[in-house]
Amino acid sequence: MLIAVKLYAHLKEFSDNMSELRVKMEHENGTVGSLINVLSKRLREELIDPKTGKLAPAYLITVNGKLASLNSRLKENDVVAIIPPIDGG
Repeated sequence: MLIAVKLYAHLKEFSDNMSELRVKMEHENGTVGSLINVLSKRLREELIDPKTGKLAPAYLITVNGKLASLNSRLKENDVVAIIPPIDGG
């Protein structure tokens, strides 16, 4: 199953400055959490809180433009966007 992953802001640095990755998942009907486990170690460590095993605070994940969780199911050709916290003032 092929999934498109869009990365924004500093997350691009963890993937050689690529804003979109194509990730091949071995299992049909994987989840967002299993997708994150396939991503690079640096990116995984950024996204998952090691104390809770949940998505790190203030990160958002969407699947095909709709808010998703680590348990959200994925299908072939889904587009997953990982949106980091935004600073500003």
